[in-house]
Amino acid sequence: SPDNALYLQSFFAQANPENTVQLLSRIARDAPAIGDLISTISVPTLIIANDQEFVHPLEYALAIHGKLPLSRLRIIASKTVNPRAYREEFAMSLRDFLLSLEGRS
Repeated sequence: SPDNALYLQSFFAQANPENTVQLLSRIARDAPAIGDLISTISVPTLIIANDQEFVHPLEYALAIHGKLPLSRLRIIASKTVNPRAYREEFAMSLRDFLLSLEGRS
């Protein structure tokens, strides 16, 4: 999305380019380390994803959702394709999730 691109561009304006290279290299190799321990998390968890995210692909969300027993996965519009729908669907997903938690404590 354009705002993500602007954010990434800001890395190149930093005073120490070596740090930027290290950071961007780590981001490119980043993937969720999903082991069996994650399945012991027993709190409701909301996972919001879309199929246009290249830094955090949908496959990551699906893998995490498959390991978290109380997770809810919501696939929403991509910010790249439709920023307004993304914001609305994100807000609605979060609102619905939080409302579902009322009375659980």
